Amino acid sequence: MNALSLTKLKTSDFVRFEKFFKKNKYNLCEYSLSSIIFWDNCINDIFYNTDGDKLFIAEVGIENPLKKRLLLPMTIPFKFLSPEELSDCAKKLSFHYYYYAPQDYLNNAKIEKIEKYFNIYEQAGYADYIYKISDLAFLEGRKYSKKRNLIKQFVKKNSKTVQIAPLENSSLKDIMDMFDRWKNRQDIKIAEETLECEKKAVQNSLENFKLLKMRGIQIFIDGSLIAFAMGSELNETTFCLNFQKALPDMTGLYQFLDNEFAKIIPQKYIYLNKENDLGKEGLKKAKLSYYPTEIIKSYILEVK
Repeated sequence: MNALSLTKLKTSDFVRFEKFFKKNKYNLCEYSLSSIIFWDNCINDIFYNTDGDKLFIAEVGIENPLKKRLLLPMTIPFKFLSPEELSDCAKKLSFHYYYYAPQDYLNNAKIEKIEKYFNIYEQAGYADYIYKISDLAFLEGRKYSKKRNLIKQFVKKNSKTVQIAPLENSSLKDIMDMFDRWKNRQDIKIAEETLECEKKAVQNSLENFKLLKMRGIQIFIDGSLIAFAMGSELNETTFCLNFQKALPDMTGLYQFLDNEFAKIIPQKYIYLNKENDLGKEGLKKAKLSYYPTEIIKSYILEVK
């Protein structure tokens, strides 16, 4: 197993590799196979290597191929590889870094054992927020009273004109147009490269919506698209909210969108991963306001 054996990931590989992710215990959104595929060809190209019961996913910078890293390997059956095994695998593949090592791996393998083989760095802004789907769908209890009130305001004002529809690949043009309207009305500083990359990922996900087994909704007012949300499976118990966009200045719209999306997630899933806050204080405040059951930190492991 070496660097030359890496193969470029294709969208059609979803069917082949889905089995590796079903029992996945890495509860960070980066380990959603759908997400790995629709973010391909944005900032990074995605490659893979299979070695028996192990699948390695690699991200390689498009503009700078020297910027490359592995995700923790997926195995059948799922198991946490020892730090020594991880180190050996990285060296055989000519990689120096694993990114997105979740707190669960550090807890399982023990910090002192990991530090024999790796330098450990926390990825600030990349901790994922985990929620019970039932909490988000029903919003019960005093702590969600503000959310319920905002939703009531939105419904009361728009009850005759609001429409909710499933998201599908036929929605592509409307979604792309709305994404541009959303982007042009942002009042927070987001790099243009980041926004264009996200737009490409949204397009990739819609073009392969059924293949990647995604779910989503879109919201219209007077026939005009004003919000959408879509997500994908992380593992057997957890779903990911990958994209959530709504036009600003409509009281209660985001809360309404969030609540309606939670209602359409298949019942077999217990938890929703709403991804990270990228270190943005406004996003952090919004995610905390929904009372996550867990916040999972992400780490970089650098081979010694």
